[in-house]
Amino acid sequence: MRDWITRAALIGALLAMGTPALAGDGFGGRHGHRGPPLGEVLERHAAELGLDEAAVGRIRAIEETSRPERDALREELHGLRTDLHALLEADAPDEAAVMAQVEEIGAVKTELQKHRVRTLLAVRAELTPEQRAKLVELREARRAKRHGRFMDRHDEPGPPE
Repeated sequence: MRDWITRAALIGALLAMGTPALAGDGFGGRHGHRGPPLGEVLERHAAELGLDEAAVGRIRAIEETSRPERDALREELHGLRTDLHALLEADAPDEAAVMAQVEEIGAVKTELQKHRVRTLLAVRAELTPEQRAKLVELREARRAKRHGRFMDRHDEPGPPE
């Protein structure tokens, strides 16, 4: 009984919000966009990383090869979310149908994540251990810079002493 009440409350809350909580793909940003693609970062920092033109070309080819599958998965995910929104907008949503749709979305999101990791591993295989270490440094510097901007905007003075 309690589980049913919790589910009903959750569905009601989502409907009351107009389902914006389901609009993204759970990764933040614009539908999973978490900064520039790795290939773009590697091209921009090729000299710093010691990447020659041949390595940059191989990385670009990996990303171009992976793009059609990635785009198809994203499109499928978009369609599934649209269907979920339609289910949730019904006066009396069918819980079983909603939960089945959520399961389908989860499965496609998992496939998309696996695809991202396969592509990342293929790109990573083109880098030497030193280049990977330098890339980690660049990423940490970017993260620290972003965190600093966030703190500057949200810094509130502490309590008076």
